[in-house]
Amino acid sequence: MMNEQEVKEDLHTMIDQAFAKMDEMKTQAAQAMSDVRHRIKDDLQSLEVKKQELESRMADLRSAAADKRDELSEAVEESAQSFRESLERMASVFGKEPTVRK
Repeated sequence: MMNEQEVKEDLHTMIDQAFAKMDEMKTQAAQAMSDVRHRIKDDLQSLEVKKQELESRMADLRSAAADKRDELSEAVEESAQSFRESLERMASVFGKEPTVRK
């Protein structure tokens, strides 16, 4: 069983990897054909909102009192899962699987 610090480190690593993949896809989107570009732009905007939500929840978790950490950890996990799912949908546009740990 992982301790609290390991969980935080794993979440941080996963989030950093996901954000790097998102940046890579932004570059690819800029090069995409115009008919696909609009769909990608909408999907990236949605992904950006999820990224901000995830960052906010991570900040809350970092500053939370011990009695709130379990609840906030759950919220972070839900946000991370939602972000991963959106990232996977975006990656499928480029015919790739994201390399983000789950």
